[in-house]
Amino acid sequence: MRSPVGLGLVVLLLTGQASADEDELLMEEAPTTEDLDDYAQLSRPREGFGRVLVHSHFGRGLRFNNPFRLERQLGDTEKSLSATAVYHDVGLAFAIGDADLVQHGASLRLSIGLDGVPQQAFSLSYLATWQPDPAWLTYGRLGLSVLTVPDANLGGELGLGGIFLFTGAFGLNLELVGNLFYGAASFESELSAVPIVSLQGGLVFNYEVLP
Repeated sequence: MRSPVGLGLVVLLLTGQASADEDELLMEEAPTTEDLDDYAQLSRPREGFGRVLVHSHFGRGLRFNNPFRLERQLGDTEKSLSATAVYHDVGLAFAIGDADLVQHGASLRLSIGLDGVPQQAFSLSYLATWQPDPAWLTYGRLGLSVLTVPDANLGGELGLGGIFLFTGAFGLNLELVGNLFYGAASFESELSAVPIVSLQGGLVFNYEVLP
């Protein structure tokens, strides 16, 4: 005759096996419509993401043509390098899109020369940003630059930059900027092209709108 303890163990084993079989059957069942909706919601791209950037930079550039003999010439001819004045650049930008991919937007900048001949320029650019890591944000921009002082002129501008975010909202920015302006005729040329390459850096405020 079997003991009550032995019968109890057998019952527990059989009950546990039945429960495991039921769980396995439940796992093998087809997902419900609600389950599919939940999965789709979780796998959707985070398209509601957006960011606003406020820049404050200081920089200086090199002219690769100097037909008008501007100050700080570094050579003996009109094609010699010359340095631009130190300038302050402030800007406002926004970008929207998938938080894990490239976001698209626009950038507005104002640059003001801090010494020498007064200079002032606005730029309006298409902006693309990408954040490969929570601490790093990279971007590129391409657009027009409008020189308003000392003489009105229109040129192109390309910028490539990187931002190290030491907090979620503030970061250090370094940007390489290329400009191309066409000027009035000189003794050597009917139309003067003045390429400029600048390096600028400063602080950035980064405000994120999460989906």
